[in-house]
Amino acid sequence: MKWSVRWLTLGLGSVFVLTGCGEGPVAVTPDPPEPAPPVRPRILRDQPSFAQDVQEIFLRRGCVSAGCHATAEPQGGLVLSSGRAYGALVRVRARAEDFQLVAPGDPDVSYLLMRLEGRQRVGGRMPLGQTPLDAIDLGNLRNWILNGAENNE
Repeated sequence: MKWSVRWLTLGLGSVFVLTGCGEGPVAVTPDPPEPAPPVRPRILRDQPSFAQDVQEIFLRRGCVSAGCHATAEPQGGLVLSSGRAYGALVRVRARAEDFQLVAPGDPDVSYLLMRLEGRQRVGGRMPLGQTPLDAIDLGNLRNWILNGAENNE
């Protein structure tokens, strides 16, 4: 009888100890939010859309994040957030050099592309501190400008 009481006491004590372990606050680190999937497949387009292709590049690459070209304290005064980017880019003079940020029909003298391709004389290649845009993104920006830089869907 002594053994069975000891085992019963030991067993119940273990249950209370184990259940007590889970009652305190537990720190749970949430998973980071997943990026939204692109609206359209990332392919080189002959007729890119500003809303679906160009603005998507700014959002995906983090250009609209705090410390870059978001509404609060944008770098170089350039806001690239949805609804404001087009008006801030097209036919607007660059601050650093004497070019338009986007010269419709002429991607070679559009300062936006100069900065993204590393052809500028002032400042660093954009996006600063990140990998350069790939051929698809640069090609879509170039084609959008070449086609007149329309504010289209």
